[in-house]
Amino acid sequence: MRSNIYSLVMSGVLLAMTSQANTIVYNFQEDGANINLGSSTNFTVSGLSLYVYASSGQSLYSKFTSGNASETGLGIASDSDHEINSGNFVQLYSSMSVNLTQLSLSSVQSGESALIYFSTSLGSLGTQIGTVGSDGNFDISAYQNGYIGVKAGSGNVLIASVTAQTPVTNKIVPPPHAPDAGSTMGLLGGAVTALGLIRRKLAD
Repeated sequence: MRSNIYSLVMSGVLLAMTSQANTIVYNFQEDGANINLGSSTNFTVSGLSLYVYASSGQSLYSKFTSGNASETGLGIASDSDHEINSGNFVQLYSSMSVNLTQLSLSSVQSGESALIYFSTSLGSLGTQIGTVGSDGNFDISAYQNGYIGVKAGSGNVLIASVTAQTPVTNKIVPPPHAPDAGSTMGLLGGAVTALGLIRRKLAD
């Protein structure tokens, strides 16, 4: 009976912690539109930062076309359309605190393609993991703790957005400026205290 009560309480604690997981979407317009972002930058949503890098000698560009979502996204400044072409690339860092799950491509027109890569080294594209031949999404959830790279196989393309999932383990101690930092720590502290009291009660 005691073990059943303890298991029930543990399940409740884990469920409460799991509810704190958060899905974030970065659209690369967080720092402004139609601007040169330099060779590297970070985009911050809900207190969590996504770090992005241009290939050597290049600068990132936040492109925005009013009323045309298919021509809006992250590209390279030196390209005539401010997009990613076959001679350059963009890398996004997927870490334990911001696990990238889905990549959305735009401006992939007929005859163009986007090549997706995974690497553990910054500046190296590494292994190709996919090809996207039109605007759409690509699942990158299996590739963590490294760099997701994007370049054009032909033509030029944009990264429209990236979806990320923040792990429960890292939500326990979020950045101080995160809006839900206090509530998360309070939940964890209360759950641990309650669990300790119940274990003591069962031991009596």
